Amino acid sequence: MRRTTQFVLTMLFTLLFGGCVWEDMTNCDVYLHIKYDYNKDGINQILEEVDQLDLFIFLEDGRLYKRLSLQPKTDGTSVKLPLEGGTYHLMAWGNLPPPTHQEVSYHYDAHLGKLVYQSEDLVFQDSIAGLFWGETKSFTIDGDNRNSIELSLIKNTKHIDVVIIGGAFTNTHCELFAENRNHDNENTPFDLLNSQPKIETESGNLIYRFNTHRLLASDAAKSGLRFYGKKSHQSDIESIVNTSLIDLLLANPYIDDLDRFDHYTIKLEFTDGFLSPRIYVNDWLVIDMPEDL
Repeated sequence: MRRTTQFVLTMLFTLLFGGCVWEDMTNCDVYLHIKYDYNKDGINQILEEVDQLDLFIFLEDGRLYKRLSLQPKTDGTSVKLPLEGGTYHLMAWGNLPPPTHQEVSYHYDAHLGKLVYQSEDLVFQDSIAGLFWGETKSFTIDGDNRNSIELSLIKNTKHIDVVIIGGAFTNTHCELFAENRNHDNENTPFDLLNSQPKIETESGNLIYRFNTHRLLASDAAKSGLRFYGKKSHQSDIESIVNTSLIDLLLANPYIDDLDRFDHYTIKLEFTDGFLSPRIYVNDWLVIDMPEDL
């Protein structure tokens, strides 16, 4: 009798608090655990970095089922998603800027494995500071499902400072470029490489500040850094540096994965008598005055 009572109490507790029993998964609760620890420090910094999290939940056929907005600082980093039995695709963006055009349709392309949005006039705001991307999670709610999903965020924006030291150039110009980038490339929600006005420091150095989308090693041949300048004895502006941006960053042996870092400082250090500079990436000497770049 005592064992029977214990069994009944155990089953009652499971029914009340466990949510899902055996194969009856209707209206089960799926618990989503969110974190951001894929950074150079290796610690979870989601509460410090992410103000708002947008969840896109798609049905198996790719139609948008729900879009939820959460604030980790108040809602917590573990949230409950009430979903019925079936197959879903889940994608998350952190700190996603709202489009100025509100009539936007979203769907999930299972073949491409990414979020696709459609709008004739879709323009995102200029600011891209602190944008995060959560890899797509596909899952099926059935009798074998544990109803617990862990979602790791990746910093989708990078900040790059290009510092020009010495050289006595005039009419300088620096640019980052990316070829063949578009809205569907590697889950990037919008294509953006923008430059802030150059800053001249008290020491006379120039700093060009850039915001970029997520940097991928596979894009090495399609991305680059260019610096132009004119010496006092020259009549025309010339290209001084023209090199692959990503190859340059990865030349620093401590940068093992571009996703772990979100800020880079590239120093172009010119010495009298040399046209080509020494180049440092995050204070590591990667090129020592080559003849050609």
